Amino acid sequence: MKRKFEIIKLLKIGLPTFIISIMLVYCTNEVTPSLYDSVKDGPEKPVINSISPESGLAGITEFTLNGENFSTVLEENVVYFGSTPAVVLSASETQITVLPPNVVQDSIAVYMNTTSTLYSDTILVDLKSAINEVYAFADFELPYAITADKDGNIYLSLSGEGVKKLTPEGELTDFAPKGGETFYSALQYGTGEILYGVRGVRALFKIEEGQAPATFAVFENGTSMFDLDFDKDHNLWLGGKGGKIYRVPNNPTGTNDWKSFEFESDINALKVYNDYLYISASSETSEDIYRKEIISADSLGANELVFSILANFEDGIKASVITFTADGQMLLGTNDIDPIKFVNPDGSFGNLYEGVITPEIISFTWGMGDELYVTVANEEIQTIYSVNIQKSGAPQYGRE
Repeated sequence: MKRKFEIIKLLKIGLPTFIISIMLVYCTNEVTPSLYDSVKDGPEKPVINSISPESGLAGITEFTLNGENFSTVLEENVVYFGSTPAVVLSASETQITVLPPNVVQDSIAVYMNTTSTLYSDTILVDLKSAINEVYAFADFELPYAITADKDGNIYLSLSGEGVKKLTPEGELTDFAPKGGETFYSALQYGTGEILYGVRGVRALFKIEEGQAPATFAVFENGTSMFDLDFDKDHNLWLGGKGGKIYRVPNNPTGTNDWKSFEFESDINALKVYNDYLYISASSETSEDIYRKEIISADSLGANELVFSILANFEDGIKASVITFTADGQMLLGTNDIDPIKFVNPDGSFGNLYEGVITPEIISFTWGMGDELYVTVANEEIQTIYSVNIQKSGAPQYGRE
């Protein structure tokens, strides 16, 4: 009985002491942080307060996100348009600039995350297409040269079928029957609703509605014309192979009423802009853009090198068409994988709308707004696109 009492006494004295000791040991050690605490102390949820602009061109227009809790490390910001990530161009804690994917959709959800697993709320924008097919041609219908009038009608050379007229409403009708041509390499709209065309022979053709094409001018043996353009006085300037540039007056006295100017290289394309004749020229050792001042109908200035295609792009690239925007940006239609090149007035250059337009460019003509109509031909597609350049074209003489 005495032994039982002693055991109970020891338990009364020792157990509290043991418990206190254990508590002291645990109180002197740090508690392992929980998963909850780790997330709580990590990056905060990113917040998108606004996006600018609210609408743009898919794959082209840069968007700016304004908000909070963005990462200053570029790669840590992941911005989505729908389920497709954008290219992040710059980032600060409160602002991110991105290039959207080439996904065309109205009210597409934009959202993001950083290094956390927390996603921002969504904000909606519209992504429009930069290019649109203007007409659904049949597989056997191959459009080549195009030109347009001031009312937005497009005139096009359809292989083996003469010249067609395409209205802004999408109606395709006959304009002029086929003559000796398979197709025209270039067309220009002139006053009196008359078209002028060339097709790789030593002649210029006049094309009136409902009539077979008529010979307007005949040039020297050994020459062939690939391109033409009007100047402000409605003289026509032509070039191609044969080492010559030709000027034909608007009202010639006969098919031999023209003046020639020596030019040593083959001419792929030409364009009149701001009283200069711009020329895409090829030789065995060069691929260049030159210009000559149009001093008068009977006088051209000396060659001025404007841009070297061979020096600035890959070997084998040729410019088959030239045009200008109203602010002086030169656009070149080429056979490259990114077929439209730009050359700015300050000499900077690059690819217009990379990855959006397929090669090869055959012809250009401006609409009445910001749209540039483009004939594209490759193994898979031959069609005409309307390309939103986001700026208007330079004056097109002949269709005033």
